[in-house]
Amino acid sequence: MLETTVNKINLKKWLHMHFTACQGAPGTPNNFEATKPPTETTAFHVTGSNQIFELKRAVNKISGDVLFEIKGFNHANMPTVSCDIDFFGTPYRVTGILTPGGPH
Repeated sequence: MLETTVNKINLKKWLHMHFTACQGAPGTPNNFEATKPPTETTAFHVTGSNQIFELKRAVNKISGDVLFEIKGFNHANMPTVSCDIDFFGTPYRVTGILTPGGPH
């Protein structure tokens, strides 16, 4: 799982990610920066905002392998956002839920 891999890399530091080529409902940002606390969570805090991007699925863009998926999340009919990330040199397409919010 992504969070397990991240925490094995460094349990004491926040993970900073750049999400690009994002697609979702109208108003979805094309790109954004976010940070993940050093816990086993998939929730990223969007920089400069009170929004949370909760990852639900990550797929390796080269191999097509699913790194992780929260089963059943797509049955809730929640609008999702998909973005590209570079996770330590490997490109992934991630999908999740971006909470409503704005600048803080």
